[in-house]
Amino acid sequence: MAYAIFYCHSDLAKIAANVSATLANGYDQYLTTQERNKVKQTFQRAWVGGLSAWETAPVAPPEHQDSLPPSEPTLIVVVSGSQVTLKDLRDALYLLGAKVPNCQYMNAIGDDLGGWNGAVEPWP
Repeated sequence: MAYAIFYCHSDLAKIAANVSATLANGYDQYLTTQERNKVKQTFQRAWVGGLSAWETAPVAPPEHQDSLPPSEPTLIVVVSGSQVTLKDLRDALYLLGAKVPNCQYMNAIGDDLGGWNGAVEPWP
């Protein structure tokens, strides 16, 4: 299974920062053991599956150029692997947005990834 995320560099940096903080136990005190394990497992699979290449991601095709701010092009990050799903990533982002202080913007990113141009699953 694979999916593609279409996002600008600054927003991908926010996602990566939260993935890193989660994997480094930075949010453990806000999550139950079950939530912590699920989110870490999801982020680890996504990170290894391609999300770690966000800094060098290529520019997305023109039909996916819907970047805000307009000064930043939309990039494409393809995530693939066993048990890697966009739904799991979105669920993890929503969980962080709901439970971790100052991470409410992760809810908006989760919404964006469910929109018509934020992500595509399956990806060819």
